[in-house]
Amino acid sequence: MRSVDESVIEQAALAWLEALGYTILSGPEIAPGEPEAERKDYEQVILESRLRQALQRLNPQVPADALEEAFRKLTRPDMPSLVANNHLIHKYLVDGVPVEYQRADLPTPRRGCFFVYAIRCDDESIYIRQTENLERRWRKHLAGTAAEHTRKHRPVRIEHYEEHESRERAVEREKWLKSGIWSDMAETRDRYRTGAAGRRLHRRRPRSRAGL
Repeated sequence: MRSVDESVIEQAALAWLEALGYTILSGPEIAPGEPEAERKDYEQVILESRLRQALQRLNPQVPADALEEAFRKLTRPDMPSLVANNHLIHKYLVDGVPVEYQRADLPTPRRGCFFVYAIRCDDESIYIRQTENLERRWRKHLAGTAAEHTRKHRPVRIEHYEEHESRERAVEREKWLKSGIWSDMAETRDRYRTGAAGRRLHRRRPRSRAGL
């Protein structure tokens, strides 16, 4: 059986990655001690500056302390074995890193108050639902545990939310919004308390895809 040289596999993998949009650099260029070094020594397996930049780029709505917690979980997993750590990091890469934080721009839950909200996902779809605790529900969407749609399509931001005095009214409003009649919201916006992002939604045409 003919053996395959390791360099052939390496070059093929690099070519595939470059075709996907990755930038290919030579190892010595970023090695420790070089002007463009990206790690202190060869024991540092994670390029920390690149990881921090990626966390900020992919999660622009997340506060700095929550990003720092995600960075800590990715760089210092605390499972009892190497295999368990590898499984944990793989789960983080696939499902996201769970962190909790309080969003200052979301309303505090109150007795008898129900929220209808619309989330824009990374595929530009809109997910619409109602809840009693918007801040807690948003955290669950970010963690991928709130709904199948937002588990498959990463939530980007809350486009709109509004308050209602009963669950029945919230459910009714949810159904109305899901019908896709976004332009009518401009005529009724004074009757509903909305977030700043919600006003952007009033001016946008409905899209054909929606996570309902």
